[in-house]
Amino acid sequence: MVNVTIDEAEEDIINVDGFEKLITDLTIEDIWRLVFDTESQVCEFYAKYAKCYGFMSRKDLKTVDANGNINTRQLVCNKAGERH
Repeated sequence: MVNVTIDEAEEDIINVDGFEKLITDLTIEDIWRLVFDTESQVCEFYAKYAKCYGFMSRKDLKTVDANGNINTRQLVCNKAGERH
């Protein structure tokens, strides 16, 4: 698993375990290893990822446990289907 920070000054660069990488240079394997501390960090990363590839994102379905903790959160293209 890889800890990630996103450089706010450079919208298309993230820091992956001490190495700076362009979002467009991330491989599928890189993305699967990313670990975020909060939902807002995930949403921020995906919004920047989407912008690099020419689309906008939005939050969609989520599931929560009995304590209200988020188990899953679906992030999609803003034009994907209908809002839930």
